[in-house]
Amino acid sequence: MSEIEASKNFLEDAKTHFPVKKPLNIFSLMKLDHYENPITDLLAFFLYDKNDHGLGNVFFQGFLDCIPNGDILGRELICKPQREVSTEDGKRIDLILSGADFSIIVENKIRHSAVNPFKSYVEYAEKHLMEDEVKIIYVLLSPGGQSEKKNWIGVSYPNLVSAIRKRLLTISPKKENKWYMFSEEFLNHLASLTEKYEMQDKNKDFVFSNLANIRKLERIKKNVYNIYERDISEKIFPFLQNFKKKVSCKTSWPNGPRWEIESWNGAVKIILYYKSVGNNVTPQIRIYVYKINIDKYKNEDGQILLEKHFSDWYNKTNIDSKRNKFEVDWTSDVFVEDMVFSKLISGIEKINTFYKDFIE
Repeated sequence: MSEIEASKNFLEDAKTHFPVKKPLNIFSLMKLDHYENPITDLLAFFLYDKNDHGLGNVFFQGFLDCIPNGDILGRELICKPQREVSTEDGKRIDLILSGADFSIIVENKIRHSAVNPFKSYVEYAEKHLMEDEVKIIYVLLSPGGQSEKKNWIGVSYPNLVSAIRKRLLTISPKKENKWYMFSEEFLNHLASLTEKYEMQDKNKDFVFSNLANIRKLERIKKNVYNIYERDISEKIFPFLQNFKKKVSCKTSWPNGPRWEIESWNGAVKIILYYKSVGNNVTPQIRIYVYKINIDKYKNEDGQILLEKHFSDWYNKTNIDSKRNKFEVDWTSDVFVEDMVFSKLISGIEKINTFYKDFIE
């Protein structure tokens, strides 16, 4: 198997790691997806049955469904969940849930590693919450649900979301209950966070275990860009015999490479840009004409001569009178190399004519 064929096979495997656009929700729109505090605030709101959401205890019952032997605990909280509770040494506990015969310490971790001062949390609980017949439960809530801390129960977002949704099916909310719809959006967001971070970990593993193949692909891409730069130069230089000329590739341009053609003594620049979205390549040629007096180059009808000069060539034009800059763009929905080069050469020929007649 050739290196190119092997690279094609590798790219097919790599496609499974490409990002998939997730449905938007109000939290992602507000850029709150990675902030633990608002997520924990909402969780505390829905966990308490006497808050204004009107959903009863379905969130808290779903939460207990994720805890070993949670069914033997009281099914409701006796007070509002406590947020950001300070310990003796100034640390903060995310959430404390208090029932008649239990207290649950919850540490919510959206992304960061579990490096919190768990010892401080336990010391606070044993000093302030442990009473006769009161059971102390420690829960580490996170997208993956892992817990390597002794006596801390790991609960994952997917399990929590699934358990709460099962409970939501048992109630018949009024159609006008905005909090029911908002709770669904909240659960969707928790589920999307899990998918997001699982994908990040999957991609990280893929990259680190395939660094050699990725380097090979980068070399192939670089070689192709260099070959294409040479092809562009060979095609256009015969039409630029009287000018100093230079072709350079800008590989860091978003969505694809672009080649800049500089000539005409700094008065004109051409950019050939290949925009790649999915498997489609959209070519674009953009011509900039600098340092000209736009008003000077108008005909009797007020039409700008450059627009008239390129009338059969462009898709759109843009005029910057303040900076005396004229821009003309051509784009195509399909990528055919011969067509692109033909359009590029015709643009250069038009510039040569305009430069000779109006700029020199």
